[in-house]
Amino acid sequence: MFAAVLLALGGMVQAQENPAPSPAAAAADAPAQTDMQKWIATMDAQWQAVLKRDVTDVHEAEVRKLMLQYLNMLEEAIGKASKASDLDGAVALRSEQKRFGDTQVFLEQDEAGDAAAVKQVRAEIRAQLEKLATDSALRAKALHVKYDQMLAQAQLQLTQRQRLDDALLVKARREEVAAAWLTPAVVAAVEKATPPAPAAGLRKPAAPPGNFVEHLNALAGGKSSTKPIQLEKKEVIATQAKFKPPVEILVEAKTDSTNLRLGYAANQIIFNWERNQGEFRIDGVDGQLRFEDHGDYSGIDKPVSVFSGVPGPILTVRSIKVKQLPPGTE
Repeated sequence: MFAAVLLALGGMVQAQENPAPSPAAAAADAPAQTDMQKWIATMDAQWQAVLKRDVTDVHEAEVRKLMLQYLNMLEEAIGKASKASDLDGAVALRSEQKRFGDTQVFLEQDEAGDAAAVKQVRAEIRAQLEKLATDSALRAKALHVKYDQMLAQAQLQLTQRQRLDDALLVKARREEVAAAWLTPAVVAAVEKATPPAPAAGLRKPAAPPGNFVEHLNALAGGKSSTKPIQLEKKEVIATQAKFKPPVEILVEAKTDSTNLRLGYAANQIIFNWERNQGEFRIDGVDGQLRFEDHGDYSGIDKPVSVFSGVPGPILTVRSIKVKQLPPGTE
């Protein structure tokens, strides 16, 4: 099961009998993408990158560590068998150690003639592999919930605006993502690990909103963290990702005194400006109004930043969340 989950998370590779056309020829033959198709492609690339970073890469790294542990366990078992004068067991373990060292292939099933000592070590590793697969499946499921909620919200808004063709495109992508991410192996692992439903009469805790994506753990400059970050002496944090409008940004932060500044479309939005703490200040918009529905943000493609801008204040940033909206839902 663990191998199936790993393959599912890693994506699908399709063999082609005929060589693929050149990129230039493919681009010439392909119809021009609509704004909605471009938005879906952009969103999908971002979420696939998160899946790779938070699920697939983590799983593969843990499996590599476990395979190193397998070699160490075989070495330890050889020593124990030798001390116990178990010649057959020690030789079988040494043979397995050499086989695995040469092939780097861990056998999912034992063969009838395998020694009991070898089977015992493999059984311990298989149990840990199954746990890793379950953990990966749970992470993939949780990530899919967030991605699907974002797409579902876009589908709802587009339907309400009678943009039915665009809504159908989003619906189709939801189905494709569900089929690719929630494979039978992943679903089985999640169901096995999911606790039973609460007894009747007990209120089930509300699920947290899944439309926003947390970026405090993906900041530029190696400052990423899962815990609140403290900024001093004009320090700045900014997301690695850049965002094009329409977009919603939710920042949870505080200052111990003045000058909590956010950057995105404007150079800075200042809360508790040191010169007038009762003033909400916006700089860097070239004198243009930015609070009207007809404002043009189409050229913006920037990260979100948090900073004080002046020495003295100490900022604490707990969260930087961003929700990308479909075009036309401003």
